[in-house]
Formats: sequence, C-alpha cells, structure tokens
Amino acid sequence: MIDNIKKKALENHIPIIMDDTLEVVSKILEKVRPKNILEIGTAVGYSAICFSEYLADSGCIDTIERDEQRAKEAIENFSEYVNIISSKTGVTNVKPNANHTVERTQAVYPIDLNVCFHHLIQQ
Repeated sequence: MIDNIKKKALENHIPIIMDDTLEVVSKILEKVRPKNILEIGTAVGYSAICFSEYLADSGCIDTIERDEQRAKEAIENFSEYVNIISSKTGVTNVKPNANHTVERTQAVYPIDLNVCFHHLIQQ
C-alpha cells in the first residue's frame, strides 16, 4: 500500500520525501524512537506513514497540510493504512490550516522531543 501512495504522488508531481532523505531520517528515528513527531507539510501522508513505525509506544504524529484536497487524501491514506500500523501508535492528526496551527504549536505540543520536517514548496 505504501508503494501505491508513493507511486501515485510521484505520477501526480506531488512532493514527497525522497528515498535518500527517508533513509537518513529513518535511521535517526530508529535510534530516538520519539513519542511525538510534528510534521509540517503532510502532502498525501507518505512520510508520516513511513515515520509511524519508529514511534515510541503510544506515540503520535501531528501533521499539518495547508492544501485541503491533499489533507483529505492524506486522511484517506491514513485510514486505509491504520489496519497495518501497530496498535501502539496513534497515527496522525491532520491539521489543514498550517498558519494557525504553527502559531499555537509551542503552547500545546509536548516538548519531550519534537522532530520537525519541513516540506517547503514555492508556490
């Protein structure tokens, strides 16, 4: 299933984490096993799904996407993938309004360990 998400994103020119970057990030996450990950730039949810296997028990990924259509597609991908993800993880809260959420993040997001990935696209 994850390969289908990746293939579709690439075919539709939707930016997703590249394989070499994913390899490096995965090694870091495997060592750290964060309880919380904050991702800015959900796109279709590919990277959040990839990161989910490295979460600590009861871990959570909060991911922010400003494009409503992509956020909806990510939510669909997460719901399809939830049966594959270990029950120990609480995979993701998709927030469609990045600007509002980022302003509030410091006040409401646990600070034990935040791993932030910024997928920046020039419009």
